[in-house]
Amino acid sequence: MASGARAQETEYSRNAIQAGIGLGVLEGKSESGSGLIYNLGYLRELDAKGRVRFNPSILFGGFRSIGINDARDQEFRLSSLGLDLHVDVARLGAFSLMISGGAFGALSRGMIGTGGDSNGLPQQSRYFSHFYIGGKGSFGLRVAPKKQSTSYELRPVSILVGNQGFVLGYPSLTVNFKIK
Repeated sequence: MASGARAQETEYSRNAIQAGIGLGVLEGKSESGSGLIYNLGYLRELDAKGRVRFNPSILFGGFRSIGINDARDQEFRLSSLGLDLHVDVARLGAFSLMISGGAFGALSRGMIGTGGDSNGLPQQSRYFSHFYIGGKGSFGLRVAPKKQSTSYELRPVSILVGNQGFVLGYPSLTVNFKIK
């Protein structure tokens, strides 16, 4: 090997693909339930150090009234488009504390009354579809080693609050895959 030769380092762009999973609890106009939610998005670093990031994303999941005692049986889906801005407020090496804020539009649709009521009386099932808009925020821990193509975000609290009484809260784990 020549004396001036070095190992070649991979350069990554300031773009990443994001994938995440969480466990959510949702309360809406006529629906309430808990279930798994998934997040897919694009992440763009806005500054040279990667401390400020823009993140358009899709959030989707399925919910049931499991664990909610005062509601009729329900089964519904949620699909949401969101725009977020993530900021690292404190950083130490590869670790940082981050906060996020943004806006969303969400469609919730499904069926209420998939069985009888709690007294065993038969009731009619009904379908619903509701559109919500609102704001969202989260905080968490980000691990982003400089020389690696992946970073990780653990967000113990994420919350979406919208019109018509919409509230979705969830913890999540997200992995960001940097693009070359």
